Amino acid sequence: MEVTYKGSEVDEAPYAGDVKIPASVMNDGITYQVTKLGNNCFSGTSGLTSVELPESIESIGSYAFYRSAIKSLRLPASVKQISDHFLARSSIRELYCPFEHPGSLAIYENAFLNDETQNILHDFDKIYVPAKSLDEYLRLIVWVRLDRTTYNTNVLQEYGGDLFEVDGVKYGIIDESSSEAAVFRANETSYYKGDLTIQATVTKNGKQYKVTRINRRAFCGSYGLTGVTMPETIETIAAGAFLGCGKLVNALIPSGVTQIPEMAFDGCHELRYVVISDNVTSIGENAFNGCANVKDLTLGKNLLSVGKNSLPSPSRTLYHRRARPYVFYNDEMVGHRYSTCVLYVPKGTLQLFSITSPWNGYMRMEEFDTGDSPTPSPVKGDLNEDGEVSVADLTMLAGIIMGTVEPSESAGQ
Repeated sequence: MEVTYKGSEVDEAPYAGDVKIPASVMNDGITYQVTKLGNNCFSGTSGLTSVELPESIESIGSYAFYRSAIKSLRLPASVKQISDHFLARSSIRELYCPFEHPGSLAIYENAFLNDETQNILHDFDKIYVPAKSLDEYLRLIVWVRLDRTTYNTNVLQEYGGDLFEVDGVKYGIIDESSSEAAVFRANETSYYKGDLTIQATVTKNGKQYKVTRINRRAFCGSYGLTGVTMPETIETIAAGAFLGCGKLVNALIPSGVTQIPEMAFDGCHELRYVVISDNVTSIGENAFNGCANVKDLTLGKNLLSVGKNSLPSPSRTLYHRRARPYVFYNDEMVGHRYSTCVLYVPKGTLQLFSITSPWNGYMRMEEFDTGDSPTPSPVKGDLNEDGEVSVADLTMLAGIIMGTVEPSESAGQ
């Protein structure tokens, strides 16, 4: 059974107001499942304000919402096929796509075209998708094209239901069955600032959820953000998560994270300390691009893939935890600071590193025990622990003397 166009008869008016499509209908005592939105079924519905579709819908016909006035549409997870121009020239700006495996959808070539005569995509403000499936969407060309349309970029967004805040950080539920939550953007017009702690677990409506993900661009543009403490429950840091956080100082990657995606920390100019754990196997392109003030960097043992401009070049210490030297071919680490940075290599490998490029360019090279967790050595007089002695340290010293500032136990003495 399919939903058809209303208004073709003299005494019928097009659909208007809020419309709810039932999952089944009865005719002559027989129950029929509603499985299809027919061609043009909501075409020209200028008075339509919303449509609720049942989980029985499997296919959406051509021009189904052509010139419809609705602003938002939530597709059922039961949909298997989407036909050409299904929302052409409509007012739909938000689309909810609950498909966990978008590659299994049969999407017609012109499904998202907004103009039947020109090759112009429909412009969305947001397309909401399951957080865990975002990467899968962005591997499919149809969704990649929609992610950057004429007027908007990063259109695809993780869906988290009604967001809630804990200690200044916004969270959303991304998987009810496994009780998982994620960190979301503060909102469209404001940004995070100060030192923040991401919770390992959060509670909503009496149920506890484990925080496993930092969403795409969650902290993007938060120039006032100075520090983030990430719990060991975090498994995923999405692309551009900390893009443009110009005052962020530390990036201590939780051990559960295995991939650092593209532009994760791009533009974090004040980043000082970066620790990449042994569990990280890949670092995306431009992951740490523009992080020119990094003092200390630790490279884990198991990197398999490193993108262009993905690693910062530290000025003070570089701990290379893998016994076999990493071989870089495509400017993975730009601008090695051979004269100022001390390269630490695993015990018994000094000779190997001394004959392997680019590592043999470092003027100072020392061995260390990889069983120890390398931490930046405190700099004498560096009271605010930013890796250097400056006027800011004198200001802090004055505050300590006056009793208005508490001294840090770990700061350089």
